[in-house]
Amino acid sequence: MLVKFPAMLSPEIMRRLSQIGREPPVQRLGVTTLVTKFVANKPLRGQSLCASSMLPVGREVANSAGKHWLVEKKLTEIVPHVPQRIVPQPCADEMSDLHPDLGSLAASFPSQTLIVDLETCGFAGSMVFLVGVLHEASGELVIHQLLARSYAEERAVFASFWELTVGRRVLVTFNGKSFDWPVVRDRSTLHRLQATEFPATHCDLLHHARRAWKDRLPNCKLQTLERFVCGRNRVGDIPGSEIPAAYHDFVRTADAWLIRSILHHNALDLITSLELSLRLMRGKNATLPNGATGQVLTL
Repeated sequence: MLVKFPAMLSPEIMRRLSQIGREPPVQRLGVTTLVTKFVANKPLRGQSLCASSMLPVGREVANSAGKHWLVEKKLTEIVPHVPQRIVPQPCADEMSDLHPDLGSLAASFPSQTLIVDLETCGFAGSMVFLVGVLHEASGELVIHQLLARSYAEERAVFASFWELTVGRRVLVTFNGKSFDWPVVRDRSTLHRLQATEFPATHCDLLHHARRAWKDRLPNCKLQTLERFVCGRNRVGDIPGSEIPAAYHDFVRTADAWLIRSILHHNALDLITSLELSLRLMRGKNATLPNGATGQVLTL
C-alpha cells in the first residue's frame, strides 16, 4: 500500500522513504499521485496473514466484556526512523495564539492524548465494529485498531477503548463532536459500560481546519485536507460508503480481504489526523505547503 508522506521528516529519512516500493507516479492537478491497490483475491503487499482467520496479524484480546481482535503497529513501523516526539512543543508565542482546544492539545501531546476514528455499520446509532486509536505507549506513538469480528464483539471493543482512556485528557477527532463521540457515548450506554470523565478537552479538527484554511481550499473534508495540507492523494482507497457492506460481507462469509482495506483506510485517517494536529498546533504558522513532496510510505 503506497501513499505519499509530507515533508515533516528530515531529508535523509525522506530519501530512505522514497526508495520503499516506489511505483510510477501520475501527475494530476499538480499533485503527484500514487495508486493504492485493493485486490480482493490476493494478499496486500508486505502484509502476512493469520492462517486461521485471514485477518491481518494481531492478537485476540479478552476483557470483562468479552473478546475482540487487536491490530497494533508502532508509528515507526509505518514511518521508519521517525523520532519518538515528532515535533517539539510549540513555543510560548505560538501557544498564546492558539484556540483553547489546540492549546490543551499542545500541552498534553502526546502522552495524554488519544486520536480516535470510528468505522460503523452506517449512520449514527448503528453498530461500531472498528475503533482506531493513535496514542503514546511506552514512549512511542502507536496505532491500536480494536476490531469486532462479529456483531457480538462490539461491547468488548468499547470496554478496551475505555481502558485506553485512563490517564488521558484530550480527545482528537475529525467531525467527532457531531458524529464519533455521540456514537461512542450512546453505544457505551447501550452496553452498560462505565464511562470515565474523559475527555477534559475534545479537539475536533474539522472546526479548527475550517478556521485555518476554509478560505483557501475547495472544502474541508478530511481527504481534501490530506491532499492540500498533507500533500498526498489516495487512489484506490475503499470509499466510506462501501465500508458497512464490506463489514457485513466479512461477518457473513469470514472473508477478511475487504476488512484489510478498511483497516488501511482507518489507519490513514488516523495518520492524517495526526498530521493536521501537528500543523494546527503551530498556530499562525499552520500554513499550506507549497507543493507535494512525492515521498512514498508503505503501510
